[in-house]
Amino acid sequence: MSWRGGEKVLETLADLYPQADIFTLIADPKILPSKIRGRIKRTSWLQRLPFRRHFRYALPLFPWTIERFSFDGYDVVISISHTVAKGVRTGKALHICYCLTPMRVAWVFPGIYFGSAALRRGSPQALLMRQLRRWDKATAPRVHAFYAISKAIQIRIEKYYERPSRLIYPPVDCDAFESVSRKPADHYLLVAALVPYKKTELAIEAFNRLGKPLVIVGVGPEERRLRKISSRHIRWAGPQSTEALRAWYACSRALICPQEEDFGIAAVEAQATGCPVIAYAAGGAGETIIDGQTGVLFTAQTAESLMDAVGRCETIVWDTALLRRNARRFDRRHFSGQFHQAVLQEMEKFS
Repeated sequence: MSWRGGEKVLETLADLYPQADIFTLIADPKILPSKIRGRIKRTSWLQRLPFRRHFRYALPLFPWTIERFSFDGYDVVISISHTVAKGVRTGKALHICYCLTPMRVAWVFPGIYFGSAALRRGSPQALLMRQLRRWDKATAPRVHAFYAISKAIQIRIEKYYERPSRLIYPPVDCDAFESVSRKPADHYLLVAALVPYKKTELAIEAFNRLGKPLVIVGVGPEERRLRKISSRHIRWAGPQSTEALRAWYACSRALICPQEEDFGIAAVEAQATGCPVIAYAAGGAGETIIDGQTGVLFTAQTAESLMDAVGRCETIVWDTALLRRNARRFDRRHFSGQFHQAVLQEMEKFS
């Protein structure tokens, strides 16, 4: 488990609602800030299992487990959902779902998570995906209001849940990333969890062929395999604190994002430091990056397309002030105001 975009949303909402209790299937106290750790009201039985670091293996049990939580005595429940959180039973409480994405493993990238077997009719993996999709769609009516993190996610919510949603971009702590001087060196940077859908292998292939230095920040189950295919130009930096990550953005030539992101908080953080972004032109990238002004978008997930984008990046003189202004559109202060106002409106309608 790691402190990623969804957890940063949780941290901001915890600040916004300081009296709120936090429920979660699994929590790793080693990575939790103290202000979050002390607010956790309940975890699930999965917390007691020895393999909780490999919690994805318990995916078939997630729907049943999330439905065991009780919210008696609460007036409002806010779920932050990318897998099963939106399936909670909230009883008489207003349920607002801040949807990071409809269940990615079931709807969007089943083949990446479970291989070709997930796409083969009649396989156990395909049957599991069908059951998860059925449960995920059937539990959508439990949500009174959906908020989406990007226009791309709004489209998914409409497609898979047949529900409208309100667009509220996720929070980025621009203050934390602006307060650094931009001094780019020759290397490029990739910041991501090392899981299949992040497409880190694509970046490694491109930079192996380019012979240019790439620094990879992140951890995950794919790390061992990816290290084996990396050339000497690839440096592995592991997990980094916010302060260290800010320094990496400031000294890197550009951030590389080869994946289709639901939104892409790292891309906004990079722009807040003045670092341009080279990103695959799908998902949230088209909403956070201005092609040719704050980054370079490439249209095919191939090493050749990424290599061409790197070449284009090196021909552009980047305007640090413009990059930072663009990032400011997604500052956490905007998020907090929009989110709280939206919640008040939902409470008024619900009462």
